[in-house]
Amino acid sequence: MPDAGEKPVTGAGCLLRTYWMLAGKALLVLLAIFIAQQKGLDFTYHDLLYWLVTGSVVAARFWDIHYLQGQTADGRPATPQQWRRYSLVLLSVAALFWGLSHGLARLHGN
Repeated sequence: MPDAGEKPVTGAGCLLRTYWMLAGKALLVLLAIFIAQQKGLDFTYHDLLYWLVTGSVVAARFWDIHYLQGQTADGRPATPQQWRRYSLVLLSVAALFWGLSHGLARLHGN
């Protein structure tokens, strides 16, 4: 049960957290697989979707922290500094996997 000053987690909050924690990253993995299966280095709508999903995951985490009392994995309130660190790590890993996917696509095209 929440403390007196703490708001309960809403259904929207749960859905948003599920998206940025799990579903968004699953979509990124699927899109990376689709990109890797392309022939050559052509950029397609999969690339656009990949980066749109990446941006939406960062935005979802921002919204969660700033408007829905987002929490850390151990239940403490999340901070804007944690969002910045999360965003930097997510964008770095997303760029790495995007590059690897295109590398695999180039190998697949030869």
